[in-house]
Amino acid sequence: MIRSADSVPLAIGGVAVAHETRLSAGDLQRGIALEVAQRVLLLVHRRPARRPSPPELRLVGESVELDEIRRQILQVADLGVPTLILGETGTGKELVAEAIHNASRRSSLPFVSVNMAAIAPTVAASELFGHRRGAFTGAVGDRVGFFQQAHGGTIFLDEVGEMPVDVQVMLLRTLESATIQPVGAPSTQPIDARVLSATDSDLSKLVAEQRFRPALLHRLSGFEISLPPLRNRRDDLGRLLSHFLQKELAGTGDWDLVESRMKDARPWISLDVVRSFFDYEWPGNVRQLRNLVRQLAIANRGADTATLPAAIQRTLSEGLLEASPSRPAARTERRKPSDVEGEELISALKAHRFNIHATAEFLGITRPSLYMLIEKSDHLRKASDISAVEIRLAHAEANGNLNLMAERLEVSPRGLRLRLGSLGLTES
Repeated sequence: MIRSADSVPLAIGGVAVAHETRLSAGDLQRGIALEVAQRVLLLVHRRPARRPSPPELRLVGESVELDEIRRQILQVADLGVPTLILGETGTGKELVAEAIHNASRRSSLPFVSVNMAAIAPTVAASELFGHRRGAFTGAVGDRVGFFQQAHGGTIFLDEVGEMPVDVQVMLLRTLESATIQPVGAPSTQPIDARVLSATDSDLSKLVAEQRFRPALLHRLSGFEISLPPLRNRRDDLGRLLSHFLQKELAGTGDWDLVESRMKDARPWISLDVVRSFFDYEWPGNVRQLRNLVRQLAIANRGADTATLPAAIQRTLSEGLLEASPSRPAARTERRKPSDVEGEELISALKAHRFNIHATAEFLGITRPSLYMLIEKSDHLRKASDISAVEIRLAHAEANGNLNLMAERLEVSPRGLRLRLGSLGLTES
């Protein structure tokens, strides 16, 4: 149960906690965004008892999930066995591979990263194992392959599921014999390189489709590490956001400005912006987060307060998390607009911060139907009813951010956009 004190206003997902709110076990398992005094955003969720945290290994975050990854890295780092790193795109598979290498006895020796998806199938064998002069047309000299470059150290084969089948046979031989045979060479030569690999593909499915050799899969997966998507480790979102902001703002020369504002009543990055990041699903995971933070930093160079560019607003509004106390799971069945009660409509709009797409999905109706219900409701005010003074004030406070204005004024973004146009105001 969460209870609000009179002196400290609380809100969950932008909806004020009037007195006390009960949270279900599911709410706590997923985590909720609790806003304190319109300034601090906390993640409240149930956490299992945890062991002492392992070393950071240059991985940003303190979630239970990330601590488990760190432990697995330390368990396997000094063993030298081939390790397969699994995870969605952008989850940091190469960072984990580097952490394994840096925690091993090979840390002072080469770490060679190879993206198999970036190598043409016709030259993959030559790129990996090298070739001799005259081995094929255009081979005017000997070439040292990636395995030779990694001798004594570690080779990381990213997107290993993209490796051509004939090259898979050569890699399997290398793993079994600790030798390589450059293309065009008459004999093999010994090689000492630890093999780490990664994929976001289902290798078992590729095996069933005869696109990946089962024996190679068994060899590569001497140990497996599965990385959780960012949406499953939201504890780390704040730290990652801060980490990337500091890096990107240092690059634009604005970090000193931001640092000087940290204790101000109005910080450089607002609670609304942070909440928008928190509510997003992050299909591109940590890589996508860094990319959006970079866009945010560049778009706000020299600004006293950060605002979300329109492109980022669109991205964040289209990928809201489907389930949280403030954004319950969308209905799978479609409904008639007449089935939506007035209180249900108002509650859904507030819970989804007047985001039309998310609210319509939750209610199980189309967006045109939702707009119609809003227009017919006697309990929702319309943008046309709001005074020009109030709209201009909201526009200034939100720096022209349409979604933030719609949420604060509790009106439809479409109607508000028309009202802005009639007043000569523009969106940021």
